[in-house]
This record gives sequence, C-alpha cells and structure tokens, in this order.
Amino acid sequence: DLGDIGSISSGQRGATPDVLVGRRKIIMKLAQVIEGLPNDSRATIKMRYIDGLSYGEMSEITGEPVGTLKSRIHRARGQIRSEMQKYLFF
Repeated sequence: DLGDIGSISSGQRGATPDVLVGRRKIIMKLAQVIEGLPNDSRATIKMRYIDGLSYGEMSEITGEPVGTLKSRIHRARGQIRSEMQKYLFF
C-alpha cells in the first residue's frame, strides 16, 4: 500500500478541475508503476520516498549495505522514469 499518495494533489489553490484531474491521473499511474516493481525495489522505494527513511535507517531495517540500497533505488528510479515517460509522452 502506498498510503495516501493522492493527497499530493490536494489543496492546490487556483488549479482548475481539469488540472487537478490530470495530476490525480499521473499520481495514480505512478502508484501503479511502483506497485509493478519487483518486491525488493518496491520496498526500497517505499522506505525511501514514502516513509522518508535515510539510507542508514533502511540498512538497519533490511540488513543490507547502504551501497546495495542506493543501487537498487537508482535502478528502480530508472524503471519508474521509463514507464512514466511512456505514459506522459505517448
């Protein structure tokens, strides 16, 4: 579960309903892409960006070296970027 990722688009003053709907669709697609990642990548992305954990904290939790976690984040971000570019730029 990605938590309330939809709250990112809430509270946007001056945004038109169309803009808000567009943002919501992008956020939902991002959540879908993250959920489609391999388990270890998904968990690492969630710990870092959803839970806001430092690499040190993540290392303590997982027992994995910080370098491994950084590499995993790098690869996962590349996968996310690739999938989102397909969605955003047709």
